Amino acid sequence: MELECYKEHTKKLRHHVEQLTKEDIMLAFSGGVDSTLLLYLSCEAAKKSGKKVYAMTAKTTLHPMKEAKEAEKIANRAGAIFKIMEIDELNSAGILENPKDRCYRCKKYIFSSIKREADMLGIKTIMDGTNEDDLHVYRPGIRALRELSIISPLAESGMTKEEIRKMAEEYGLSVATKPST
Repeated sequence: MELECYKEHTKKLRHHVEQLTKEDIMLAFSGGVDSTLLLYLSCEAAKKSGKKVYAMTAKTTLHPMKEAKEAEKIANRAGAIFKIMEIDELNSAGILENPKDRCYRCKKYIFSSIKREADMLGIKTIMDGTNEDDLHVYRPGIRALRELSIISPLAESGMTKEEIRKMAEEYGLSVATKPST
């Protein structure tokens, strides 16, 4: 990792998050390193603007949230409002028959559910932890995120997984070395 690129990416990320937190925001929060770093940066920026950060964790049929309690602790420690929603994407997203576009359909269903919750709270900005590396591998769910206008500040700032881990470590976040799931 080149130090100058890292500094440029982190500066860009902080500025982007500061702009986004001029209003209440919702973050799709898994408790992994990407979303945890983004949550901490968002809460830090929101303290300055006086706005709220909601950390929305989706507990789904295919991806049960084993670490929901830990995610809640992280969100509370960061200063976010933690919310959890249970989603049955198997029966509701049209993926029971295992169609070719199942990943897209699943992501679309989950984020449409998150978007409905955000709408009820009057929140216009929803973010996720997609990073730069995710844009260079097969991730069919990214199309769904774009269709739903979900913002991916890490990717938009050019932050790679390695850079995210470095920044998380600098913040002293316990998830800095947590393996990806």
